Amino acid sequence: MGGSFSLLALALALTLGVAGCQPSLPPLTPQEQATMQTLTHAMTPRCIGRYLIDLPAGMVPSGWGGLKAQGVNIEVAPLIEPLFQLRYERREAELRAAHLDGQPDQPSLKEIVPLRGAMGGIFNRADDNALVNAGRTLELHAWRDGYAIKMWIKARDVSYSADNLDEQYKAIGTNVPQMQALLLDVFARIRGRADTEIPSEPGLCFHGGFLQGTATDEENLDMDYVFTDIPDVSLSISYNSNIVEDNTLLDRSKDIEANERNAEGHTLRKGKRQSHGGLAFEEWLSAGNTDDHVKGHIFTLEANSKIGSAQTPLLVIDFQNGKRFGIPDKRPPGSLPLDSPPPLAKASLSEGEAVALWDAITDTLRPRPNGF
Repeated sequence: MGGSFSLLALALALTLGVAGCQPSLPPLTPQEQATMQTLTHAMTPRCIGRYLIDLPAGMVPSGWGGLKAQGVNIEVAPLIEPLFQLRYERREAELRAAHLDGQPDQPSLKEIVPLRGAMGGIFNRADDNALVNAGRTLELHAWRDGYAIKMWIKARDVSYSADNLDEQYKAIGTNVPQMQALLLDVFARIRGRADTEIPSEPGLCFHGGFLQGTATDEENLDMDYVFTDIPDVSLSISYNSNIVEDNTLLDRSKDIEANERNAEGHTLRKGKRQSHGGLAFEEWLSAGNTDDHVKGHIFTLEANSKIGSAQTPLLVIDFQNGKRFGIPDKRPPGSLPLDSPPPLAKASLSEGEAVALWDAITDTLRPRPNGF
């Protein structure tokens, strides 16, 4: 659904597809229409989890976001090889110097397992702030094809004679070999990915990377987008394949309305919609005071909120306007810190602009072909 949006389409998007009879918002003014043309003239498909959504070209990843799949935590980011090597050596030195909490004679690091086909290794270390060796973390650091990959998973090792474990805990046994094999299996299916790259095979997109494979019930990720030149507009995406909710977004109206009253706000629109790609969802659009003490907007979308199978993960999208967010710092390493920005005087988007931008984005939500 990339490309330009006509003024007529933008105006109609304010009211089309909403269930129930609700008061319509006033049409966009000529100035608001011009703003929307600027923001949406170059909508670009982005891969989020196993879905696609078109975002304005000026929206970029916030620099934060992670994936947990099959119990493995994963972070991927572009990085030059020398800088990765430096970071790897520093982490190794840090772990070699670490010990159990309050026990300087008990080292945290047991071994380093080298990787095949990539630079890096797996650190078998004690859990953070651990008092015994039995709780382990297998922490993988790798560099491959211009991307740094960090992965970690919890494990157990009851073979340490220094640990005073009860018999019940010892009976649980050691699972380090199994967890290491799982870690390496997931690692073999990970690759770096540019934000605008749309994979063609089944798999899961997240900030900086792609995990190849069919859908499972163990996928949990967060992705945040911000504008490079608008400090108070953000889009947060949450994707979870192992949550089954007792109710839907619209079922939670009492809680939402209470939050609106606390923010001296009101509902702009709520109901059920369906995107042009055929994905059904519920939404709630609110206006009210933000944490930055200006009148702003908080919009929420939930899809598949009561199903929870691997084929239909819970998908939540939150849009905020009127709260300043950090913009990724693209300056060279070693640059002087940026001055703190001045407080927001008002939200950057009007009510009509915020709703029109929300509709322009959410109307494009659809499953990625072959994604599942």
